[in-house]
Amino acid sequence: MTALELLADVTRRGIELVAHGDRLWCHPRSAVTPDLLAGLRTHKPALLALLRDVGGPGGGGGPAETAGPVEPWWQAHEDYQRERVERGRRVADDARRLREASGLPPWDTGPRPGGCPRCRSTEV
Repeated sequence: MTALELLADVTRRGIELVAHGDRLWCHPRSAVTPDLLAGLRTHKPALLALLRDVGGPGGGGGPAETAGPVEPWWQAHEDYQRERVERGRRVADDARRLREASGLPPWDTGPRPGGCPRCRSTEV
């Protein structure tokens, strides 16, 4: 397998390769198999040169252009975190509505009768 074929395979798997100096970074790291890692190590100098040519000033014409746009890994992570927060808000709103519909008092009504369930303390 050539460096160009390896780069196409990595892109097809949804892995982003970033050249930083003489280092090669992979995102997400969990998607890199031991066989793929061995290939990356074998072709590292050629991959670094390819990535610099594609991403450098006036670059282009390499496999990154033909593979189509790839969402950066940090964007996917931000979207995931935003969805988690929104899902948490929806769950909290549903719980509040259910509690109100059941006629139970709201959560923040002060100390519990009988104190803390663990230590029976009534101090706040």
